[in-house]
Amino acid sequence: MRAVPSTASGHKLPASTQQNQFTSFVFERPITPPLATRWLAQQRHFQPPPFGDHAMQVEHRISVRTSPTKIFSIYADVSNWHTWDPDTKNAFLNGEFQLGAKGKLTPTKGQTVPMVVTELIPSRSFTVESKIPLFKMVFEHELHPRGVDTEVVHRVTFSGPLKILLGPMLIKQLNVGLPRTLGNLKLLAEKGEIA
Repeated sequence: MRAVPSTASGHKLPASTQQNQFTSFVFERPITPPLATRWLAQQRHFQPPPFGDHAMQVEHRISVRTSPTKIFSIYADVSNWHTWDPDTKNAFLNGEFQLGAKGKLTPTKGQTVPMVVTELIPSRSFTVESKIPLFKMVFEHELHPRGVDTEVVHRVTFSGPLKILLGPMLIKQLNVGLPRTLGNLKLLAEKGEIA
């Protein structure tokens, strides 16, 4: 049986374009490039992180007309994260919102995971890490004063062997969810309520 260069969907390519496309070989049915290869080629919000285990990262930001201190007070109220973060069903810490504090987070889609505060600078930033076997997620939150506004940055990085399976799904969810979360945070910080 003769193999024919094709696109991922199985269509034959003209000879002039075969060198610059993802190609596979068609036998009885199309063989597509690996899922991770196709996924990386389609991402717009993907940024390779500055460390070497090829983790995946998504970042979104928004400008909020209030002080970093006010936004940080919303962050510190962990048990109410679900009121402005639609991807959080429940979250709590065993103790105060401080460096080293441990707790649990339950996403709206998924199982409850442990979390620990690994970085915290009041009114500037905090980071929470969640680990399960073969997978780690790092949630970074940064506040940058910009005159009367504050630029809010939410960044999620995930690493570990399971990122190949979970990464594409999480990237898609985060690129939908993070803008909604930031929009709700903006409403809460500026107006005191979420419409």
